[in-house]
Amino acid sequence: MNNTEVFRKFILKQIAGEVVYSKENHSFQLSVRHISNSIREAIYAEGHKWEMTDKAIEDFINTVIKNVEISYKQNRQFIQYVNVARDLNPGLELWLEGSETGHGKAQLHLLYLGSSASPGHCRFMVLESTRLGLQPEDIVEPADNTLWAVGHPVMLNVYRQGVRYPDTERVYRTYQLENIIKVMPSMVHEVIDSCREFSFIEHVAEQQDEAVGKSLTFGRNPMSLLLHEYSRLLPIYIDFDKEGVGEFRSVADAVFAPSKVRDSLFDVTNDTLRHHSLSITTQTPGKLHLDSCRQQLSLIQHACAKATIS
Repeated sequence: MNNTEVFRKFILKQIAGEVVYSKENHSFQLSVRHISNSIREAIYAEGHKWEMTDKAIEDFINTVIKNVEISYKQNRQFIQYVNVARDLNPGLELWLEGSETGHGKAQLHLLYLGSSASPGHCRFMVLESTRLGLQPEDIVEPADNTLWAVGHPVMLNVYRQGVRYPDTERVYRTYQLENIIKVMPSMVHEVIDSCREFSFIEHVAEQQDEAVGKSLTFGRNPMSLLLHEYSRLLPIYIDFDKEGVGEFRSVADAVFAPSKVRDSLFDVTNDTLRHHSLSITTQTPGKLHLDSCRQQLSLIQHACAKATIS
């Protein structure tokens, strides 16, 4: 994702209002919030981090507002097959196209809802169907297998208003598929559904993640670094700001066992030191970014420190 796209998504995240589903045209519509002084200040502060001028930032704001409708444009990908229980994320749309003798072209438009209570099954909401057997807002599940492929029909269990339709025995059989089209989310849907902020610091942390030796993960509980009352019992402590950026230091008298994380945090490059437990004294704090969405810490800048063998 380039710098321009990141900043555009940041602005869209700030101005996004309520999202309403329209039953008439079976689509979601986004309302744009009034840009208050606080929102405008936040956007300008973010733009300055990208070293943009005030005029460039204002032009970006105007362009994003003007092109909100264009941001709804979705990417359509033709595929030969899909394992619907494994290859899809909730919110993704599928078009199933084919033809019937004497009836012409047929289409079924589905929204993937995710896994159902039934083991190995997944659920879809019908958005649109050219055949009378299905109605918008019906819920369907695969009746036999979850591998859907061009050249074969699909068997579905249908639920209407929470009840199996037309009964618990009969299933819905589509036409033989000629096209399977996976509809990727638009920029609007990506932004409003994401817990990311699309900020400058997130982008920097991601770039560091991609660099060799800069990708760090502290498992599923990096929040232990936030327990300040116990910071003296931990080898590292850190204070995060509201953007998830924090400076970290070693705790006095702490001993660090050999690990790749330790060496990355404190830039331990000496081969002899790498294989020993170390006492580390921080001289210049390092910086980490906490991605609360992924529960992952990313290294932005290693700490400068003096390390001695314990």
